[in-house]
Amino acid sequence: MAYLVVVWREGQLGSRAFVALLAVAMTLQVYLFLETFAEMVVVWIVALVLGFLLAGRPGRAELIRLGKLVGVALLIALVLGAPYFAYALAHTPPLFQRKPSLNSLNVESLFVPRYGSLHGLHWLAHVSSYTTKSSEAGYVGLPLLAVTIALAVKTWSNKLTRFLLIMLAFVIAASLGPWLEVTSRGVFELPWGKLWELPVVRSAFPERIMIFAYLALAVIVAVWLARPGKAWVKWLMALLVLAAIAQDAPTMNLPPTYRVPAFITAGTYRKYLTPGETVLVLSRRGNAGMLWQAETDFYVRIVGGYVNESITPKSDVPTVVADLKYFNHTRARHFRWFLRHDKIGAILVEKHWAMDWNKLLRMLGLHYKLVGGVYVYQVGPHALARDHVHTRAVV
Repeated sequence: MAYLVVVWREGQLGSRAFVALLAVAMTLQVYLFLETFAEMVVVWIVALVLGFLLAGRPGRAELIRLGKLVGVALLIALVLGAPYFAYALAHTPPLFQRKPSLNSLNVESLFVPRYGSLHGLHWLAHVSSYTTKSSEAGYVGLPLLAVTIALAVKTWSNKLTRFLLIMLAFVIAASLGPWLEVTSRGVFELPWGKLWELPVVRSAFPERIMIFAYLALAVIVAVWLARPGKAWVKWLMALLVLAAIAQDAPTMNLPPTYRVPAFITAGTYRKYLTPGETVLVLSRRGNAGMLWQAETDFYVRIVGGYVNESITPKSDVPTVVADLKYFNHTRARHFRWFLRHDKIGAILVEKHWAMDWNKLLRMLGLHYKLVGGVYVYQVGPHALARDHVHTRAVV
C-alpha cells in the first residue's frame, strides 16, 4: 500500500488504477487477518491527518486528494468484506482480564534481544532475563535506534523526518497496549487503556501493531542511506543494524517428525467412518484432529480445533470434553448431551496418548476397536441411549 502511494504520487499510476489496486490490497488484508486490517485503518487515518498537518499549505491539496482516494478504496474493501465483518461483529468475544505479559509490548524489548542471544553483551543480560517471550516481537536493536536518533538530530527540520518519527512514536505507544510494562514488573494503566475494551479490539494483541513500526524504520534506514555523507560510515551502520536484528533470530527448535497413524494414511478410516460424519479426535499432539482431517481430504467433520493460545490455552477440544478429565456424574451427563447434540458418530483416540481417555470412556460404557494406531469408539444411538455411568473412581 505504501508503494502504491509512492507510484501514484510520482504520476506512474492513475487515480482509478490506484483506487482499484488499493481496494484489492485492503480486501486481501480483511480476509488474511481482520485484526491487522483494523489496526491498518487506524494507522491510515493517523498518517493522513499527520501528513495534512505537516504538509503545509502547498501540499495539503494533494493530501486531501489522497485522502479521498484512500477513502473510496476503503469503502470498496468494507463492501467486499461485509460477509466477514457481519459474522465477526455478531460473534464478538467476551471481555476478559488481560495479562500484560501476554499481549503488550515491553519497553525494554525495543533494545534488548531475547535471552540467550546476547553474544557476549553481558551488560544486557540482567535486563534481558526479565523480558517476556511475547514482547520479543517488538525488538528493534540499539544500532537501529541509533540511526533513528541520528536522523532526528540532523534532519528534524525535514517534513519527512518529522512524519516518520511521529508515526513511529505513535505506533510504539499503541503497541504498549493498555498498560506500560517495564521489566515485567512495573505496570500501570495508560490513559488510552480503556480503548482496548471496545468490541473491535478487545481480543487484539497490541504488540502486533509493531509491524507498522518496522515499515517506518525501514524507510528511516533508506532515508539515512540516501543522505549525503561518507558512504562507508552509513553502510557500516546499516550492517550493524542487520547484525543486531539477525542476532535476535530465534532458533528452530523443531519437534520430532510426527507420523500420522496408519488408520489415516492407509485409508482404513473409510471402513469405520462415513463421509461427512462428525468425529471427536483425542490426542495430546497439538491439533492432531485438524491434521488427520486434512490428510483425509476432509472426509469427515471434526469438533474442536486449535485456534489461538490466548483463546484455548489448555486444549483444542470443547470445554465439555476437556472437563471430562475431572470426572463426576454431572460432567458425564454433559458429555453425553454433547455427543447427542453435536451428532458425534465416532471418537478417535490416538494410541500413544490413550491411557487416561480410554479409562474415562470405558466408565461411560463405550467400547473401542484398536485399528492402525487409533482406538475407534463407535458412538451410535444404542450407546447414547444409556445414561448410566460406571462409578469406579478415577485415579
